[in-house]
Order: sequence, then C-alpha cells, then structure tokens
Amino acid sequence: MIDRLSKDNIQFIVSTFSPELLQKANKFFHVVSVNKVSQVQSFSNLDEAEQFLAEAANEAANEREMEEKRSKERQVRENDRRSRVRD
Repeated sequence: MIDRLSKDNIQFIVSTFSPELLQKANKFFHVVSVNKVSQVQSFSNLDEAEQFLAEAANEAANEREMEEKRSKERQVRENDRRSRVRD
C-alpha cells in the first residue's frame, strides 16, 4: 500500500519497529523522551536505523527475560510464604 500510494507523491510518517518498513523509507528519525520532553534525532542512513532497531529489540528481549525471572522469583517467595503459613 505504501509503495502504491507513495508513487502519487503522498508522504507517510510511520512509527515502527518493523525492519521491513525501513526498506521503503528515505529518512529515519528516532524520538526520545528526556525529562518528559520529546527530542527528535535523525539517522543518517538505513544501516544506522536498522542497527538501532536491532539494539532496541535486544534490549526489549532482555527486559522481558529479566521481568520473567523476577516474576518467577516472586512466585517462589509467595509459595514459600504460603507453605510456612500452613505449617
């Protein structure tokens, strides 16, 4: 759809974590929030944007893994607490 419509000189602003959509773009931006203020940073090329997405995906996977670990630890503590209460 983007390919078809962009041939009619229609511009798109797309917020994505999808590397496939980057292939069609000619400009790349990253919006960050610093002290509740948004700042726009640009990437100079596709490689930089793809590298950023890969790093962001790795960070998100690490955060999910750490949250799963904390959740399991909380569950173990809760199970221990319950078993002590029953004894």
